[in-house]
Amino acid sequence: MSEKITVFPKSSFFFATGFSALLLPTLLFIASILILIEENRIVFFVIAMVFTSIVFYFCAKMVIFHVSFIGNRIISPEHYNQNESVDIECNQLLTCVLGIENKLCIYMYFKCKDGKERKIYASFFSEKQLLHIVELIKERGGLHEQSTEEIIYNTSGEKKYRMNPKNFHDVKLEKQLFKELKALGHNFHCSTQFHSKTFTEKDKEVIPIILKYLDMFKQENNKIGYLLSLGTEGFYDATEYLVSEYRKHAPPNYNWLFLNGAAQTIGHIQDPRFIDEYVELLNDNVLTVETSYLVHMLGKMKVGKAVPHLIRLLDRENAIADCFSDTSCKFVVSITAIEALSEFKDPDHIKHVEKFLEPEKIPWIKYPDTKEGRSLLKKTYAEYRKIAQVAIKKMGGSA
Repeated sequence: MSEKITVFPKSSFFFATGFSALLLPTLLFIASILILIEENRIVFFVIAMVFTSIVFYFCAKMVIFHVSFIGNRIISPEHYNQNESVDIECNQLLTCVLGIENKLCIYMYFKCKDGKERKIYASFFSEKQLLHIVELIKERGGLHEQSTEEIIYNTSGEKKYRMNPKNFHDVKLEKQLFKELKALGHNFHCSTQFHSKTFTEKDKEVIPIILKYLDMFKQENNKIGYLLSLGTEGFYDATEYLVSEYRKHAPPNYNWLFLNGAAQTIGHIQDPRFIDEYVELLNDNVLTVETSYLVHMLGKMKVGKAVPHLIRLLDRENAIADCFSDTSCKFVVSITAIEALSEFKDPDHIKHVEKFLEPEKIPWIKYPDTKEGRSLLKKTYAEYRKIAQVAIKKMGGSA
């Protein structure tokens, strides 16, 4: 693979910027010629030409910016928005994310095997070209720690997000957040780097910083990733805020996206100080798909006072958001309650679970009598049987 492949920018932003950049030295040159002809000011003409040459040099460097592949190496020259050139074997690149600096300068950030970070200026490349660059790197053995789908989301999704005017406030906010986290030794460039496995228990110092920014986002959907990043066991300082968020978005003000984020995060933290609050959130009036995360957590923590509620939830359908296409979600809490009860390994609980070995006899497990409904019912019966069999064995019985 010794051939050279060069990717030149083709985005509309590049063409607009390139045209404007080349127009400036051209106008300066024409103005200098006119002044020389009309007024014969040679000294001014010489000074203007020197200045024009310098401007033209930098503008030309911008216009001819590109990314090349020679053999297994990726090469990107130094650029006025890229302080250092890049010349590295593709198989040394582990991960790629898209981030932003100086308001609208977008970069591809590469984590490398040598522990260093390389970046390539990406504002001039179209979405299609960015994906092409990623594919060329992967063909040469790089970015093996990420799937193509994940990188595609990071590159195209993040770029669209950051270039959308309605997100400018939040992008600026993120820049401040990243700066504060960097002072603690955490380097971030984009929102997609935040999820439930971003931090470890030793990173508790980030909690007050992230909590400070969460409610400052104008576009509420933008804060979900940061909310989920608090989902680390032992992040107890975040629990009170998360319980408050859960209550805020539970029925009757049901917002499944935020409720899901809060529930998942609470479930990962497993803060024993809020057991009473968790049990209260199992009440029927706030019973939704997302309750399953609390049910799972209470079973994993073996919370005795939750047992009567888990038994009650065995026979409950839960509310599901209107946007959910899979209506089988209405039985998620019931199924999760079976699994949670099994964590106690108490033979006395078998009598509550064994009926699910024959779910066909339970009248409330049903769907509309349609082709799709009958198919879903068959799958749901199979899932109940399987979960019940495993649970009864854990409880010391035989199924």
